Amino acid sequence: MLEEFTGVNCGCCPAGHTVAKGIHDANPGRVVLISIHVGSYASGPPDFRTQWGDALKSLGSPSGYPNGMVTREIYTGTKLSMGRGSWAAAADVILNDVNSPVNIGLKSSWNSSSRELTVDAKLYYTADTT
Repeated sequence: MLEEFTGVNCGCCPAGHTVAKGIHDANPGRVVLISIHVGSYASGPPDFRTQWGDALKSLGSPSGYPNGMVTREIYTGTKLSMGRGSWAAAADVILNDVNSPVNIGLKSSWNSSSRELTVDAKLYYTADTT
């Protein structure tokens, strides 16, 4: 999972989208991309900010845009988020780890009238874990 901090008014973010799409396309069915529109670049129009964006920004502590979190793990430095130049290497670390003790199944539905996303998640454990 790559969560990208972005915004509709971000000049460098299209380059980040290209990097993210490259990671996604090189790993069919194995990568989920999530765009988090937050901060001054995301104020629109249109306004894609959500009530959760600021909390995710606090969690990831992006130093610029685009920045992203790969599986919410720290790969470089001391922060969860990193610049687009580090995404592929971080993704390779997790994609090459074939010993996942849990598989996650997701099903989502979008209500465009209320702008509400509903996600049902199921966890399938393949081994014991703490």
